[in-house]
Amino acid sequence: MTEFTISLASPDAAKPSSSGSLNASAILKLRREMRDVFGWQEDYGKLTSSSDASQKREKAERQADSFVRNCCIAFGGDTKSFDQMIAEFDRVKEDFGWKTNYGKLTFTKSALKKRAEAEEKAENVLQKMSF
Repeated sequence: MTEFTISLASPDAAKPSSSGSLNASAILKLRREMRDVFGWQEDYGKLTSSSDASQKREKAERQADSFVRNCCIAFGGDTKSFDQMIAEFDRVKEDFGWKTNYGKLTFTKSALKKRAEAEEKAENVLQKMSF
């Protein structure tokens, strides 16, 4: 069994506010940190196909989501709100052009930039919402 020592900038990120709402920015930051812990990488190298890289990223994101969801439970938060926030984040980032695979004509570096820009824009939208 692998053990992780994690130094999170915001260990209470999954804790709901006094009004019961979740801090979208803090939750998404915790999610990004955890997906890295679970093996998410921007670029897995030239020996990894785009589809394999996408699968690895999706697996790391699922594991990160499970971790953060469990944090919500530990703090007495509402996992339904967390699930709604992640679903909305995924929908909004796709609206801003995020794709798992941009096709063979798009270089990895360009795809990474497009994904990062879409995620940043989606996070900015979610900061204005209440969950």
